[in-house]
Formats: sequence, structure tokens, C-alpha cells
Amino acid sequence: VTLYNQAVEFFQHQEYDLARASLLDALQHDGANAFIYELLGDVDNLQQKLPDAKKNYEIAYNLNPQTEIKEKLEKLGQEQKVVKNLATYKEEHFVIKYHKGGDKDKGFELRELLRTTYKKLSADFGYYFNRQVVVLLYDEADFKQLSDLPHWATGVYDGKIRMPINREGFTDQDLSALTAHEVTHAFVAGMSADRAPAWINEGLAEYEENKVKPVQMIVFESAIKTNALMPLFELMKRDATSKIKDALVANLFYQQSFHLVSYLIKRYGMFMVKQMLQEYGKGKDSEEIIESKLRISSERLEREWKATFTKE
Repeated sequence: VTLYNQAVEFFQHQEYDLARASLLDALQHDGANAFIYELLGDVDNLQQKLPDAKKNYEIAYNLNPQTEIKEKLEKLGQEQKVVKNLATYKEEHFVIKYHKGGDKDKGFELRELLRTTYKKLSADFGYYFNRQVVVLLYDEADFKQLSDLPHWATGVYDGKIRMPINREGFTDQDLSALTAHEVTHAFVAGMSADRAPAWINEGLAEYEENKVKPVQMIVFESAIKTNALMPLFELMKRDATSKIKDALVANLFYQQSFHLVSYLIKRYGMFMVKQMLQEYGKGKDSEEIIESKLRISSERLEREWKATFTKE
């Protein structure tokens, strides 16, 4: 149990080699523990060792046939079908997998874009990866099949960065903006032990994207005029995005989160926002983090934030 809990701690902080070592030690004491095999599968999956991940998930499922493990196996099977057609380009901070067809220099261009993006974001956050992050660049059809996201979604981060790169009308600036957005999620996951709620996660991603390409705020501005903004306590719920099916509501969530995070950075500085992320990593929720770090109630924060609307 101690070794497994130690592995969980390593895994949450993205120290996957240490997590693996603890799990293998744990198996020496308990070789029929489904939780150990499932977490080993997670480690293998995030390090792009897909055959090993499949083997460990299958053992975990045979020991404990839970729906969650079955879903991981199904998703892994879909990914394996697509990834076999992708070429690999390794970089210091990323393992890039992209479509073999097309421009032979595409891998080099993508590597340079990721490298430049990483340099900018690490300077913004004062944080550096302790692992190589897998980046999967798909044709749009493959992306939709694998991510199972609504049509308005442009990327997804689930421990790996997944992006479509052949969207119709997709410009170089669009790709740079999307890359900034999705790589920010990897930084946020690292700083918060993957516990940051969607509002600050997406808000920061939009904040960095906005530096490359201005974020459209039409829905947010309209919501201000019609008094239709999401209440702060709703915005900050950990499951706030889980039930969003409508593109308009999704856009409002993204734009409102972006505006709020921009306000926090302007008022308190990026260093304070980084401290908030670290507090999420300790298991705290938004309410207590706002009170302990910002020295303000969430109700007062909402009032003072909204008071800035008339000044803009």
C-alpha cells in the first residue's frame, strides 16, 4: 500500500519513471493487484508505450473488470490504429507524432514551433517540464474519432497534447495559437498535479493563446449586456464543463474564464496565479484558495471583477 501510494504521488507530479519503479516494487509484494496494473498502464500510456499499456490494462481488467478500465482499453485500441501511421520526431521536451504524408520538413517545423512555444511559456510561468510530453498531431477525421469531442473543440489535453493540423482554412497563426493553448494545459497540469479546475486551466490557455491571436470576446460582451454571465460559483465548479453540450455556452465559459484569469494576472501577478495552481495540487478547492492566497472572499472577488467592466 505504501509503495502504491508513493507511486500515485509520483504520477500526479508527472515523475513517471519513479512511479513505475514504485509500482514494480509493489508488484513484488502483491502481484495480483488490479490498481497497480492499471496505474502501470497509465504510466505506459503517457510515455507512449502503447503495447505495454494494453498488456497492463488487460491484466487489471481481468483482475477487476471495471467499466473505467474497459474504456481505457477501448480508447487505447483506437489510438493504436491511428498512431501506427504517424511518424515520430523527438525533441528535448516533446515526443512529436505526426502524419507521415505531405511535406517531409513538417516534423522539423512542428518541432521548432513547439520549442519556441515551450520557451515562451516556461518564461511566463517560471516552470519547466520534468518529462517529455507526447504531442499527437492528427488529420481532423482521426482527431474527431479519437477525442470524441463536440464539433467546436479544437484540441484536447489528457496527459498528451492532441491536435488536428489539417483543418480547412487553418493558417500558420491558427496553428501557433492552438499550440500555445494546448501546451499551456501541459504546464498547468504540471504545476497543479493535474488538479486545476477547468476555469483556471482554460483561462490560462486562452490567456497564452491571446498573445498569438486575439481571443474573440463577442459572446462574453453580449452576456454582460444581457446579464447572462455564469455566476462565479458555477464557473469555478470542478465539473463545470462536464455537462456543456452547446457551443454558445462553451464559448461563454472559455471567454469568461479568460477574462477572469486576465484580471487576476493584472491585479495579483502571474506568480500569485502560479501559487494558486500549486495549492490546487495540494487538493484545495477554489473557495479556500481565493481566501487564503488572495485574502478576499469569492463574492467580493466577483463584485470587484465585474466593477471593471464599466471601465473597459
